[in-house]
Amino acid sequence: MVGDPIIATAMLDRLLHHSRIFNLKGDSCRLKEKQMSKQKQKD
Repeated sequence: MVGDPIIATAMLDRLLHHSRIFNLKGDSCRLKEKQMSKQKQKD
């Protein structure tokens, strides 16, 4: 989107400087629902 990786890195650095970053683990509820709806359509 930005086009220049150096500028993109600098922008992210400024945005994330005082942020708290946390990783979410586990399956996505949205993807589970999508898979269930596809399976229902097959039945």
